Amino acid sequence: MILHYLKIAFRNLWKYKTQSLTGIFGLAFGLACFVPALYWLRYETSYDSFYPDAAHIYRVYSVDKQTGETNKGGAAILARKLQEQLPAVEAATAFFMATEDCKTEEIPYIRLSTMYTTDNAFFRVFPQEFVSGDSRQPLQVANNIVITESVAVRLFGDAEKAIGQQITSIFYANIRNYQPYTVTAVVKDFHTMSLRNRILPTIFFQTSIRNNILYINVVPGQTKEAIKRINAILPDIDSSLADVHIRPLDEVFDSLNRSEQAGLQLFSVLATVCLLIALFGIYAVATASTRRRRKEIAIRKVFGAQVDDIIRMFFREYTMQVIMAGVVALPLAYYAMHRWLEGYAYRTNIPWWLLASVITIIATVVLLTVLGQVLKAANSNPAEVVKSE
Repeated sequence: MILHYLKIAFRNLWKYKTQSLTGIFGLAFGLACFVPALYWLRYETSYDSFYPDAAHIYRVYSVDKQTGETNKGGAAILARKLQEQLPAVEAATAFFMATEDCKTEEIPYIRLSTMYTTDNAFFRVFPQEFVSGDSRQPLQVANNIVITESVAVRLFGDAEKAIGQQITSIFYANIRNYQPYTVTAVVKDFHTMSLRNRILPTIFFQTSIRNNILYINVVPGQTKEAIKRINAILPDIDSSLADVHIRPLDEVFDSLNRSEQAGLQLFSVLATVCLLIALFGIYAVATASTRRRRKEIAIRKVFGAQVDDIIRMFFREYTMQVIMAGVVALPLAYYAMHRWLEGYAYRTNIPWWLLASVITIIATVVLLTVLGQVLKAANSNPAEVVKSE
């Protein structure tokens, strides 16, 4: 029975192939634009989901009292004082990024991205997935370091073998009383830069350098209170600072992908316009088709067809048009997204259910779009239609 209905729908599409092809390719073009925009939106809104408390993590900027300039960093002591004196601040950490040339007994040279942090508080503000080693207090001693999994694999074969191993800084190796770094823990690789960049092999160790990037994890709902209290105790902590500003973590990540965000907004608008134009085209085709097929509908009603039968007949035809449009559009959209994602080191998955959802929603919208015209034609008086034709 289903094959019979599909055969009838296909014959009607072929009989009016000009209008059918117009609707199919118009809708295919709209889908080919809209689906990549949907994937792009999903990609841009999922990149910081690996931090469970991302909504409560803020970067702190300090304002210099003499110059009035906003400093991108803050004193490491400020991080400790904020955590000690403010109940609204769950954790605070100060760090900065650099690169360091290192070596091991087996490997004479490797350049590593270095995360200079003040203490273990970094892992409370930015929780990491520990693969091996001490996950509670990995930076207890000055020369203790934490490395990412890619570093462990590259230097020592795997994460378990890395624990207790030593890494030597080539720059500091000739300094008197220098002690090599000792690996105390291994964490999963994670992003520190734009998603266009590959994850760098990174090590963490303690530093007492003054000007660091400062982040705080605020108790939910107490952000304003935290800012107020920080400014109140600021003169006692550092008299050179006049004020502080905080910036949510998602805004910091957005600044790394600002060009992509602007492109997404423009492309989303254009894709939505294309899809709306395609739907208006389907509506125009449906109007012309029902008007042209009034006599056919009237004869079917004379031979006993009900209004529901007429509606199902048209719905089958337009559902087939949507499916055909999807067959044309989805491979093109997939290819376009694949080429675009080649510019990124890490990519979002393209789940099948998202494609199925798009096709289902578009089919529903199309059917609702043509429903009014079909109902009008199906409810018309057959005698008057046949007489006027």
